Amino acid sequence: MKKIEILNLSEALEKINVSGAKFNYAVFKNKDVLKPEVNALVDVKLKIIEKYAKKGEDGKFIFENVNKDTGIGTYAIKNKKEFEKEWAVYQKMLDEEVEIKLHKIKLSDVPETITTQEMSAIFQMIQE
Repeated sequence: MKKIEILNLSEALEKINVSGAKFNYAVFKNKDVLKPEVNALVDVKLKIIEKYAKKGEDGKFIFENVNKDTGIGTYAIKNKKEFEKEWAVYQKMLDEEVEIKLHKIKLSDVPETITTQEMSAIFQMIQE
């Protein structure tokens, strides 16, 4: 499983909110399985941001290109050339394969209330 897939699955598992004991057990088991890899990736990302993102006098990050409707922007970056080098290494890292043994669940144990988007996100957990 690629590291980017691990991040995506972890994010999807955080959003799923359906009933069913067996299904939720599988969700929680897989969160635990993914957690060390997710934490390691987040740590790398945060170190890069901490190193290159500009901060104001108050110590808070400075954002630019902020969308007026959403309030979302991008970090203002110092030393963009060096940042881009390190960010490229991080992006390449996300494409690396990692051996992860997911807790599988039978399709019959997946709640019928699950959405198509949620099913797509957890597809790798389904045992056929």
